[in-house]
Amino acid sequence: MTFPGQGTQRPNMISELPCHSEVELALQQVEEALGYSPTKFDSLDENSSNKDVQLALTISGYVQYRYLKAHGVQPNYMMGLSIGAFTAAICSGILDVQQGLNIVSLRGELMAQAYPSGYGMAAIIGLSLNQVSDLVLRSQEQGLCVYVANVNSENKTIVSGKLDDLDRICEQAIKAQAHSARRLNVSVPSHCELLASQAEILYAEMQKVTINRAKSIYVSANRARVLHDAESIRRDLAFNMCQMVNLWDTLSMMGQRGVKLAMECAPGAVLTSLCQSSMNQTQCISLDSTNLDNTLEWVKRTR
Repeated sequence: MTFPGQGTQRPNMISELPCHSEVELALQQVEEALGYSPTKFDSLDENSSNKDVQLALTISGYVQYRYLKAHGVQPNYMMGLSIGAFTAAICSGILDVQQGLNIVSLRGELMAQAYPSGYGMAAIIGLSLNQVSDLVLRSQEQGLCVYVANVNSENKTIVSGKLDDLDRICEQAIKAQAHSARRLNVSVPSHCELLASQAEILYAEMQKVTINRAKSIYVSANRARVLHDAESIRRDLAFNMCQMVNLWDTLSMMGQRGVKLAMECAPGAVLTSLCQSSMNQTQCISLDSTNLDNTLEWVKRTR
């Protein structure tokens, strides 16, 4: 099971969750942990805080997991992109819901406070990692604030930095024959050294958090490895905001492990598309576009 990162959020994410008794129970549990109703996040828009976006994505993924679990689905592996890693940790039982949401809330606040405006991320499609890395290096030599952030596939790379500088590197990418290069719906420069000090603060706070034994194997999209021991998982979660995401290598590794079915929690299907491009022997589905009966049928076929 995979959980998406920021940029996939949309209004009415909570109200669109399935109507089911387990969903109601999960939402009640979330409300008790937050101290307010998660329906607040139905009003997400471009002005929503980084904290609210991260909480909304975490809650949506967790509730969908509870819904599938009520129907007998327990994934062998859990993997999340960026904030999705925390959803994966909560659904794996590594973090309990209360502690997990507290940490996610702090993470969102730290990231937003560090860069309240003027920073973000952009996607460059159609150039190799080496080509994008060369563009980034030349941009840095010119004094621009840009960094390679995510390696999503062999020809899709995400960069972070100042908005004006991102626009300039996007222009350079198009001149270098990129298929597209544009800013993403993300308001912070994730997965680069700009957030190193915030990651240290989060790590210090996570020292107080209990890391439980996982019910599903936790997969690190930053390190392209499965992680088992508590300290490795703690550090992975805390520092994923300032470390480059190696999603291409991670998905290739999961394909080599023989994963037969990859299910992406709503919203969106970004990870499903990336899984399809790197896991040739794996059936990849998005819960955004696959109903419960079909999902359960796919699960049944892989057992």
